[in-house]
Amino acid sequence: MKGKGKPIEEQSFRTYGYSRTNLLILVVSLVVIALGYLLMSGGASSDMSEFDPEVFSTRRITVAPMICTLGYLGVVVAILFRKK
Repeated sequence: MKGKGKPIEEQSFRTYGYSRTNLLILVVSLVVIALGYLLMSGGASSDMSEFDPEVFSTRRITVAPMICTLGYLGVVVAILFRKK
């Protein structure tokens, strides 16, 4: 059922159970995930015959996966969050 006098956008959010808060949490979470993947990238050597130990830096193997995990948890929160 559609409410009277409410904008169409707000009605569609209510239909699916998502509010602006949910969408804000989702967008922030997606930005955090993108940041995690950016931190994880790089470390390739310019000469393929030599090994570059930068591949195993703390930023790439510890910090970036934690940031990605926090972003994915934020996506779950955005899906499940409901105002009381």
